[in-house]
Amino acid sequence: MSVICDFPRPPGGKLVCEVGQTGFVEILDGEITAICRTPPRGLSISFGGGYSTEFKEWVLAMAKHERFRRDNWLTDEEEAAFASGVVHFRDSRGRLVRVEFTVPAVGEQPEGGGQAVAM
Repeated sequence: MSVICDFPRPPGGKLVCEVGQTGFVEILDGEITAICRTPPRGLSISFGGGYSTEFKEWVLAMAKHERFRRDNWLTDEEEAAFASGVVHFRDSRGRLVRVEFTVPAVGEQPEGGGQAVAM
């Protein structure tokens, strides 16, 4: 199943991602940037019926424009951010950035290829 992210209103809209991709909608100074990202090869989305810790780490790193680390450990704050699908952070210029994300279903791996379409 495709991942669909609704843009906040205004302006509204949708981001449709390929199977297994995660959709990210970033809001900065009222401007929206949307992108679909495919997890790196070898990264498992699920573990034991839920999302794997390394997948959560990858999603949060992509949302905050950080380098992906495989610590296999998340803070309570990071767990809460993943569960809510929203991350807030300050960029290098001190501006508040909000990123909303939608993850694929547990166990759903990317099919490969394809372009995301923003509508």
